[in-house]
Amino acid sequence: MRSGEDEGTSGSAPAPDEVAHRRALQEEEYRLPHHWILRKHGLHNYLHKSDVMADLVRASGLTGGAALDVGCGDGRGTHELALRLGAGYRWTGVDFSGRAIAFARLMAPDLSFEVQDGEALAAADASYDLVVAREVIEHVPPPDVAAFVAELRRVLRPDGRLLVTTPTTNRRLPDKHFQHFTEGSLRTALEGGGGFRVDVVQGLGWFPSDRRVERAYRYAIAMPALWRLDAWCGTRALPARRADDLLALARAV
Repeated sequence: MRSGEDEGTSGSAPAPDEVAHRRALQEEEYRLPHHWILRKHGLHNYLHKSDVMADLVRASGLTGGAALDVGCGDGRGTHELALRLGAGYRWTGVDFSGRAIAFARLMAPDLSFEVQDGEALAAADASYDLVVAREVIEHVPPPDVAAFVAELRRVLRPDGRLLVTTPTTNRRLPDKHFQHFTEGSLRTALEGGGGFRVDVVQGLGWFPSDRRVERAYRYAIAMPALWRLDAWCGTRALPARRADDLLALARAV
């Protein structure tokens, strides 16, 4: 399915070459540290999402500790959360891409970054108070989602927090993603193994939410003056069923 429909979290395993192909598509994005060079609307949305993520962590009652950013890419997201959540956290970012990690170490030298696969983390059990997976779970083959979530739970301490973000089924499914999620399917993925209780799911949408605006962004690429119009740039909270992205805060149980 390429239209964003929820494909669920089970089914036949994809062929190894399909997984490799999708990882290669993701790796190709890191020819440059692209999260660090976002243009106006992309930067605004990225930073606003970081604000909401930090707010969810603070609202959960967590005030510090060891934090792991799984699938950190070029480290921009780790950096933004570290800025917002303050010195009480000790951050480590991991990603399968050596190229992305090299950029992360260059761009955010005050944080720790390592090449690791998020589905086979090197950390010992119960190592972290907070685990973040920002736009990662959609890259996991559906039959492997339960094992991936279990691995995140393994490295969390009792009563630790998990913060997951992912596109919804309202968005087109790009070739590098295996699936997008509804609120229900995301809750099932996180709670199905019994290791987490989801406290909150927050929907975010581009502003304005009309899908015609998303198409208009394509023209804005060829018309740089449009990037100066704040009305084209923004996100807002939306009910999950209407949102473009979901942010879920779960607690280890």
